[in-house]
Amino acid sequence: MNQPQFYITRVAAVGPTQLAISFADGFTTNVELVEVIDKHPTLAQLADPSVFAQVAPDEWSRGVIFAGDDDLTLASDNLRALALEQAGEFSHQQLMAWMAHHQLTLDSAAKALDVSRRMLAYYRSGEKPIPRTVGLAMIGWNAVQQLGQKNAFEYGAAA
Repeated sequence: MNQPQFYITRVAAVGPTQLAISFADGFTTNVELVEVIDKHPTLAQLADPSVFAQVAPDEWSRGVIFAGDDDLTLASDNLRALALEQAGEFSHQQLMAWMAHHQLTLDSAAKALDVSRRMLAYYRSGEKPIPRTVGLAMIGWNAVQQLGQKNAFEYGAAA
């Protein structure tokens, strides 16, 4: 499947743990990786600025590789999702995690968010950006589920 939003056209280290990345759909962003490096011991070598600086798109332009080491790779969809989340946006990975957490199908998630099944499929694949209203609807849906629907509607009516 051709997904230009996940093809990397350019990547460069712009700090000791920050990348500048351009994607085939024209999206350009910076992504900070210090938390990823700290969280995953297998990426500990990336804390060395000389290793981190040796970044390039992988063989298929679907991720990045550091210092030519296949053990030091990051997937493009994860990088894009992280960049969006760092910018305060909602990512396709957050949507997938939300659906999985609540055991929602594409149909039931679309109904919960009041969007069409087709549009939700676009959001879930990363083909279309998730509008803030949909991201906030996920948060609101979580709150309703935690309060229990009856209490949430009573609270809303009282507010």
